[in-house]
Amino acid sequence: EGIRLVKEWLPVAVKDGRNVNARAFMLAASSMGAVSFQKGLGAMHSLSHPASSLRGTHHGLTNAVVMPYVLSYNRSVVEERLAALARYLNLPGQSAGSVLEWVLRLREDIGIPHTLKEIGFDEDAVADAAPMALKDPSTEGNPRPLTVDDFVALYRASISGAL
Repeated sequence: EGIRLVKEWLPVAVKDGRNVNARAFMLAASSMGAVSFQKGLGAMHSLSHPASSLRGTHHGLTNAVVMPYVLSYNRSVVEERLAALARYLNLPGQSAGSVLEWVLRLREDIGIPHTLKEIGFDEDAVADAAPMALKDPSTEGNPRPLTVDDFVALYRASISGAL
């Protein structure tokens, strides 16, 4: 339900930050997201924490940038859950790919950069960041196991924009 609220209200709140109704729905969505943290955070946060500490990127923005790359990495083990989400959100195609396409469109619509490079994280930080990401407590919550090499690949994809 939180993601449905994001789908409906985030573009409205971004377009007009004074829209109290949209902001209230986003507050509700945010609260729902915080409750879901109990299940674990996963690779999006594992990638974001080192990027924030090494290059000063904003944590929430970094999560938004890496989201499609992590969804793609995890797709093989969350395909059915993403398809169920697509059906709930009434996305065209109602598949895991539909969710990924929606995330990409949403990011573009609200001005989220497509790559980590655009927010100041580039290849020279990968060697330090990947081991940090592996050790991050959020990594345990990822639905698919990760290695340092996986994090290197995820950082490189997120830097280059290769999905």
